[in-house]
Amino acid sequence: YELEQDGEYHSQHFEQEQDPNVVEQTMYNNQEEEQESQVHQSLDLKWVFGMNKDIKNAVHNLGDGGSRKQIFYVAGHIGVIFDWEKGQQTLLQGHTHAITSTSVSQDKRWIVTADSGKDNMIVVWDSIKGIPIKTIFNPHKTGTICTAISPDNMFIVSVSAPDEMKSQTISVWQWTADLDEPKYTAKIASSDVQNIVRFHPTNPKLLVSNGPKRVIFWSWAEKVLKFYAPPVSSADFRQPVGEFTQSIFIPKTTLAATGTVDGDIVLWQQVKSLKQPKATDKRALKVVRVHDGPINVLTTINNKYIVTGGKDGYVRFFDYQLRLEAWFEEFDGGPITSISFENTKGGQALNRPESQYGGSSQQSDNLSLADSKEENENMNLDSYFSTPNFIVATAYALIISVHAEAFNDFGFEKICGELKVQGQEGPIQALAVHPIKPYLAITGFSSHLHLWDYEQKQVLHLAMFKENIMVTCIDYDPRGQYLALGTTSGVVKVLDGTKVESIQTFQPSKARALKITWSHDSLFFAVADSDNCVGIFKWGPRDEDIRKPIEWIYIGRYRSHKSTITDLKFGITPYGDTPRLISVGEDRRLVEYDLKESSIKKGVKVKAVHKIGQSAVPTCFLWSQSKNLTKNYLKERKEFDSLIFTNDQYKFMEFVTPDAGRHTFCRKTFLCPTYGGPLSHMRILSDPQTGEAKFLAYCTKEKVIGLVHLPIDGNPNKTMGLIAHSGEIRDFQVSPDGRYIFTAGGTDHTVNQWEIRGEYLDDEAAKYSEDDVDTFISLITGGKDGEQFFDTIKQYFYYAQIRSQGEVTTNERKISGEVPVHQVPYIIRALGFYATDYEIDNLMTELKTILGYSTSSAHSDDELVDFDTFIKVYVNHRPVLPIGKPDIELAFREMGKNKKEIALKESYLRKDDLLDLLKTRGEKMSAPEIQRCIESLIEDESAFEQLEAFSSSEFAENVLGFEDYDDE
Repeated sequence: YELEQDGEYHSQHFEQEQDPNVVEQTMYNNQEEEQESQVHQSLDLKWVFGMNKDIKNAVHNLGDGGSRKQIFYVAGHIGVIFDWEKGQQTLLQGHTHAITSTSVSQDKRWIVTADSGKDNMIVVWDSIKGIPIKTIFNPHKTGTICTAISPDNMFIVSVSAPDEMKSQTISVWQWTADLDEPKYTAKIASSDVQNIVRFHPTNPKLLVSNGPKRVIFWSWAEKVLKFYAPPVSSADFRQPVGEFTQSIFIPKTTLAATGTVDGDIVLWQQVKSLKQPKATDKRALKVVRVHDGPINVLTTINNKYIVTGGKDGYVRFFDYQLRLEAWFEEFDGGPITSISFENTKGGQALNRPESQYGGSSQQSDNLSLADSKEENENMNLDSYFSTPNFIVATAYALIISVHAEAFNDFGFEKICGELKVQGQEGPIQALAVHPIKPYLAITGFSSHLHLWDYEQKQVLHLAMFKENIMVTCIDYDPRGQYLALGTTSGVVKVLDGTKVESIQTFQPSKARALKITWSHDSLFFAVADSDNCVGIFKWGPRDEDIRKPIEWIYIGRYRSHKSTITDLKFGITPYGDTPRLISVGEDRRLVEYDLKESSIKKGVKVKAVHKIGQSAVPTCFLWSQSKNLTKNYLKERKEFDSLIFTNDQYKFMEFVTPDAGRHTFCRKTFLCPTYGGPLSHMRILSDPQTGEAKFLAYCTKEKVIGLVHLPIDGNPNKTMGLIAHSGEIRDFQVSPDGRYIFTAGGTDHTVNQWEIRGEYLDDEAAKYSEDDVDTFISLITGGKDGEQFFDTIKQYFYYAQIRSQGEVTTNERKISGEVPVHQVPYIIRALGFYATDYEIDNLMTELKTILGYSTSSAHSDDELVDFDTFIKVYVNHRPVLPIGKPDIELAFREMGKNKKEIALKESYLRKDDLLDLLKTRGEKMSAPEIQRCIESLIEDESAFEQLEAFSSSEFAENVLGFEDYDDE
């Protein structure tokens, strides 16, 4: 290879057309592909609605000027190749974090994607086959902020995301070679965060990067990355220079250009000196204003046009002397974020108009771009404007296809371009699925509502709210006639269910709406808000006056919780048809509302309040009449319906529905999936043939969605989960036929449509019988073959049999493999599960349910429990996360909050205060109970008596006996 002075790159290899199969085969030989287990195919991503609009230069035209009509864009952590003629998407899945940068080779064959975060990666994809060819794991510790692929397709350059000290590195990767490390890497000396990097269009050994304050020219011609950062000051140009946005090399010249937030282009030329100049040595030559606002996109085409896309929504073409050649200003789609051209050598030849951009020609007359005769010849302009067709992406989440001939055709439709992809410009917060038709309503902070046909992938209606409201929740009534939504400002609207036209608007408060739900008969809907209140709306005569027309009326709202409301559901009275309403909050309270007695005059009335937890915070719940949601025990009594709660301690808890003065209580407890945090939404999927509940679909607050095979029994092998979004999951819905799950990614501006393929989870669940206990044993530390803990469990279990028969006796022992129910609490506490009395009550209730006794039965205490049943109950009830150092420190901080006399440290507590709290708060302990605990825990009681105060670590080590506490 020879590096010429003019920056051209000459290579026999580069001049020849590459065979992509050679690179592809090389990559497959070097890449280790992990085979995904079949159970994870239970959810198959079928379509992505929307796009990530905030990444500049992330939308690429893959068209070839012929039959290939494809666009590549980013949707969260997924790359999307969209064929707009066939209406098909090819989804590039592999990243676990949001994609932060993309680039495409000049021949449109290779796509490069990169992300940031833990276990970040750079992936090279075959754009034709839609498969990964090369993966670079952890290219940068902090992730990648920008990438580019070289003109010969052989190299990738990446710039790291800044660390806490704003330090960055730049690396060049020879991705076609069997290398795990970069070919060249260097630390970026500037503290100005570099956020874009580009290769020279013909010389891969030249690079340019820039941040807001600095432009840096790089070269690895000397087999090491060297750079030059030309100085820029207002004095050089007799005018201020705005922050830089993007930089490019100008083909066939020694020039480079940089756009600014002021709408200027800064031209850089090679430094002239007596010595042989280096290609990286540049100095600013001229500043020319080409837009009235920031230049968001800067690129070149056909080796003769500089193309700009501005915040003003305009796309402009300039020659190399910065004279305006063409302009496209009728898109009305918002600020331009990407411009990309088809890969065709030809273009549409158009009559060149006179310059319409005042001042640009006059400025360029005084601009000397090249000194040599050869460079001047390169600047010789044709008589016609010619360019391939192109696409533009905008900050309004639109992708528009533009035909070059539209510039000379003043038909309004052509000059505006053709919309190919339509997303939402604001974070997507809420989804609703029509109960009968294949309609999906998508809305959020954009003040728009899109109604999609999710089968045909078409936008049916678009509602734009004049109030500029930001929607937080939305729901269809069971008949599909109405669509109710809540907003950040407290506005509640009722829309037509198919035309999404506004019917009525309410503003019961200024509190943010959190949840909205309908009754089964479509006569009520309720809204939970950020004031911890529940508002109720009813279909009836205006002002409850039978002489007035019937419409939606606002009954009132009631502050029913002390902390955030986590879920809100309507149900049905047992063996009746009257709706019931229940809310659940982080205050661990279940509140039922009296819909019959609530009215405009009386306000909202509460029927009952129940406690549903002690330390675990409920996150969501189901209210169902299904008989197979949870494992059915042989002797248990069947209830009309039940409430299934999930909480932040990773448990499913089935509660008896309160009714007719009956207090609710927990009947069963099971492990729930622990893949990505506590569950935030649950939906039941029924078998289309039998109508019986078959799967429970769920999502967490961040990243994960999954399925649980019903009935729930705590077996993790009957569950699955996968990463649906790279960050938050704001909403989660299921189609009425049970075929699809829809997830909203919030700030990634996308909605994913997942096809449910339950046969894979069916096959996995079939491997485990109802009586399977080995799975639960495997969840115990060390498993069945554990040398210590499992043996300890067996020893305690058999000792409990001896203990129940009397420890001091001469009678013959009967070891039956069963223990009396009343011995179970002693066993689990001996095993380190320090259950509270409330937790013991729940456990004992479940054991009585298993044995077929009522909760009040005293005879059940002597009934026997076998070892397998004990193991399942123990594993399901014990904490998923054990008590550790942070928990004890938090407890000390909470207990010491109001003790001003404790001045040593926040984590110190006086002994007298601790003893007082044990006697007066929570499950109160008597003085004798406390004394017995002290005698059991502490060898030297006199030393304890002398203590006045202790820290959390001293209490853990010296009192509780935790080992290696400081090493946790």
